[in-house]
Amino acid sequence: MKGSIIKRNNSYSIVIDVGRDAFGRRKQRWFSGFKNKDEAEKQLPRILVKLEDGELIDNNNITLGNFLDDWLKGKIKKDNLSPTTIDGYNNIIYNHVIPVIGKLKLQNIKPYNLQKYFDLKSESLSPRTLSNHKRVLSSALLYALDMDLIEKNPLAKVKLPRQKKEETKILSADQCNLLLEEVQGNLTLKMPVTLALLLGMRRGEVLGLSWDAVNLDNKTISVIQNLEYISGKYYFKEPKTLKSKRTIAIPKSLVPILREHYRWQCEMKIRSRNTWGTDKNLVCTRKVNGLPITPHVLSFMFSNFLKTHNFPHIRFHDLRHTNASLMLTAGVSTKVASSRLGHSKASITLDLYSHVMESIDREAAEKIAMLIKSSKNTHKKTQA
Repeated sequence: MKGSIIKRNNSYSIVIDVGRDAFGRRKQRWFSGFKNKDEAEKQLPRILVKLEDGELIDNNNITLGNFLDDWLKGKIKKDNLSPTTIDGYNNIIYNHVIPVIGKLKLQNIKPYNLQKYFDLKSESLSPRTLSNHKRVLSSALLYALDMDLIEKNPLAKVKLPRQKKEETKILSADQCNLLLEEVQGNLTLKMPVTLALLLGMRRGEVLGLSWDAVNLDNKTISVIQNLEYISGKYYFKEPKTLKSKRTIAIPKSLVPILREHYRWQCEMKIRSRNTWGTDKNLVCTRKVNGLPITPHVLSFMFSNFLKTHNFPHIRFHDLRHTNASLMLTAGVSTKVASSRLGHSKASITLDLYSHVMESIDREAAEKIAMLIKSSKNTHKKTQA
């Protein structure tokens, strides 16, 4: 077994003769993508040894699609991925990557192929979604690199469009009061909107909240699970981080609202002869049957509610942003706000709501100036 180095365009390739096929034709293995001849020469002995030891399998016929399918099945089995993560991987690999470049040979994948893929997808997907695609492909190709299926990771040179920071939309205090008034008549939206706006809870946290986690005597709510809905099934899972799992104080005004809502649910169960609702004892349910509200349905209903009641268009998640902004504007410390929101670090709160902090900073500067000016005027009057 011998090898040679060949220059192709602006890079070098290693070509290994590995015998002849059944028809007597010469068989070769190509390892491409080396920047210069010296780099290729250094890798040549290592590749020859691995071929001799049988560590480099014949991957000439492995397509990217076949590899990704095999890699994902192994990853799901080994890493015990959550249903949400599995659904995300499936969507990226089977609905996007494989239909576009899945037929390409894994060994022949070049940065150019991947760059064209991301350029194509950038026309319909957001920069954040593209970043998720790259993260999944990177994990898969690094595994291929470790298994010696490829000699270099072709994704290393691929560049994605810059992510634009999403504009945070929040409601004013007056709009919040009006929204809370208007939503009281909608028995499905009433509690999700109220909890998100008054407590800054995430959508999944609101929908996963159980009465077992509500303590009206102590005026606290414990955030201990999220609701997710994937492929027609409900899943309840713990928050991802330790800080997300938290107990927060609730305002006195929320206690009677919760008590009234609980009595209404109890009445609905009695009327339906216990066929209303589920054994999950959820706070937020559909008014018709007491079943959990799916995240996407909640967002859809909220969007329609805003339209019919002439509110500005915001996402349901923006209720959480509104809560955070109002907290900081009211003078609540960043540390306390971060704890209530379930951020892992206070720096995340500062980064997400930097626009609010800038406003508070300007207000502080004016207050200091007014204080000094007031002190100066008092001093002049005393001297007079």
